[in-house]
Amino acid sequence: MRVFLRAAFVLSCAFMLVAAALHAQGPAPTPIITSINPSNVAAGAPGFTLTVTGSGFAANSVVRLNGSNRATVFAGPTQLMAMILPGDIAAPGQIGITVFNPSATSPGFTSNTAILAVGN
Repeated sequence: MRVFLRAAFVLSCAFMLVAAALHAQGPAPTPIITSINPSNVAAGAPGFTLTVTGSGFAANSVVRLNGSNRATVFAGPTQLMAMILPGDIAAPGQIGITVFNPSATSPGFTSNTAILAVGN
């Protein structure tokens, strides 16, 4: 019985330490986009990988095109990569690129908007 109580106490302490560490991290930061590459493409071009550079990116950050999520790879706190599909750039125009950081304690945080120009 004594061994069981000691084990329960140790597990309880470990749980509290993990919870405190997670709480200390605070909410997800608001991401900031400083550049995208490429910043312009031809309409009807094949799909490509868009590189988003900035700050405040997290492992669960998502690149959005005009508000729609795209498959995103976290390359680090200052760089994300997203797959742009041919249908995304089929017609000329401007596409708003944002980064969204989800948060368990709030609705999440959205970056400023960078523009991907789709030309003729």
